[in-house]
Amino acid sequence: MTAYPRFMKKAVPIVATPEMSEKDIQLWTSHFKIFARPGGGVDVGSDEAGEEVPKEPEAKKTVLEQVMGMAQQGMGMVRRFREPFNPLKQFEAIRSHSIARPFNNNLSEASKRIQVPFLTIIASADTAVSPETPRTFSSTLGMPIIELDSKCGHSAFKCDHYEIGAAIARFLAE
Repeated sequence: MTAYPRFMKKAVPIVATPEMSEKDIQLWTSHFKIFARPGGGVDVGSDEAGEEVPKEPEAKKTVLEQVMGMAQQGMGMVRRFREPFNPLKQFEAIRSHSIARPFNNNLSEASKRIQVPFLTIIASADTAVSPETPRTFSSTLGMPIIELDSKCGHSAFKCDHYEIGAAIARFLAE
């Protein structure tokens, strides 16, 4: 919507964000560090920066399960990748995402480039991308928002596809 403002007549960002929140960046940075470690980040002790890594087996399992679950949902099964650092590249791309970057990291300036109405679909239980940033961005621009109350989190588009499809159809027909 900002890179090619005349390319479309309407847009529908689904469980997306204009830029990562500080909370999102912290989450993805921790995931990046876990994957970057030899053995998938399950070592006990401190990382290269002196930050503690989980020491109790259950804590390790919880962190690893969360990372693996997100990788499976967002990028397909991690074990399908032949090159083991593909998930790292994906996480880094997600972590550094911002439509404001070409506008001196000013989200307000980026929003001025948007020339089409858009419907934002967010999931209140999304833990991969905070729903607050897209909610605030859309509200500031006076754009409609559909907030899914789905237990599927960032994969709400898979679980709630009928609700999403109906909302998109109504929006596009307007």
